[in-house]
Amino acid sequence: MGFHNGQRVDRTLKVEYAVPAKRVSQSLHPLLDGARFELSTNPRAIQVTKVVNGSKAARAGLVAGDLVISVNRRPVRDMEGFVRNLQSDPRQILMQLQRNRSIFYLVLR
Repeated sequence: MGFHNGQRVDRTLKVEYAVPAKRVSQSLHPLLDGARFELSTNPRAIQVTKVVNGSKAARAGLVAGDLVISVNRRPVRDMEGFVRNLQSDPRQILMQLQRNRSIFYLVLR
C-alpha cells in the first residue's frame, strides 16, 4: 500500500500463470479430467487448485489444496516434469499427495 495525492493506493501486482493456447483444449490425462493444477509455493510440489464435483478426478479422491509430490514414483518439481510423468502410463496414475499434514498415495485407474 502507498499513498498518492493523500489517497491510499494499492500497489499489489497480480500475476497469473496461463497455459499456452495449444494446451487449453488438451487434457493432461483422461483420469485427471475435472482437476486444475498450478505451481505451488512449495518448490517440490504441484498444487491441485480446483476439482469439479462429480468429475473423474473428484471420484478418484483428489481435493483442491492437495499437493502432488510425485507421479508414478518420479518427483514433481515443475509443470513440465508433472506432465512428462503423467505420460508414462496411460492406464493408471500413482500420485503421492500431501493433504494438510498427511502424506499418502492415490492410485487413479
